[in-house]
Amino acid sequence: PEFIRRCIRTDFRKTLMAEMAASAPDAVVVDFIDERFDVFRADDRVVSKSWDMYQAGLWQVAVDQGLRDASKEDPALRAQLLDCARRFFRDLAGMFGADRVFLHRAECADRYLDLQGQEQTFDDATRATNARTNSLIGDLVGAARGILPPRAVIDVMDGMRADAANIWQLAPFHYEPRYYRAFMAALVDRLAAAARD
Repeated sequence: PEFIRRCIRTDFRKTLMAEMAASAPDAVVVDFIDERFDVFRADDRVVSKSWDMYQAGLWQVAVDQGLRDASKEDPALRAQLLDCARRFFRDLAGMFGADRVFLHRAECADRYLDLQGQEQTFDDATRATNARTNSLIGDLVGAARGILPPRAVIDVMDGMRADAANIWQLAPFHYEPRYYRAFMAALVDRLAAAARD
């Protein structure tokens, strides 16, 4: 799909901020759930090693261009990502105003509803992967908290589960319907409060 191709091009060209500025959004909502992907790295630049990139046949292109696999467990890369997150949120706040930037704290769920609506627990390997991803997300959210006002962070994860009936299939980051309703209600409340201020 064109949207996916556009996302990949933006990631490679690093044009996100310019494209966002040109679109003049009423508000900006960010989440870090795609930080579950590892990355390709070339010097100090990184590109998400996403499933979409794989489907587009670009993994081999990246390798041919000299990019190499990198793990977000690497302390140096972790520090670089956190520094980038701080700069990213400072730039967003400067461009759009801190009161118009919101952080959706989405994390990987360890529990899910099966197709019969019964609660289940993901296997040990999935939960271990979830823990690593959620640790990074927590660090990135911490970086944002130092820049954005407290009400900018929207966290409705408590007690929420993934859902095997989700249109995007079962995955720790594809949630039950009440999650999305709760998030949208919280976002509408924050937007209304920002408009009143």
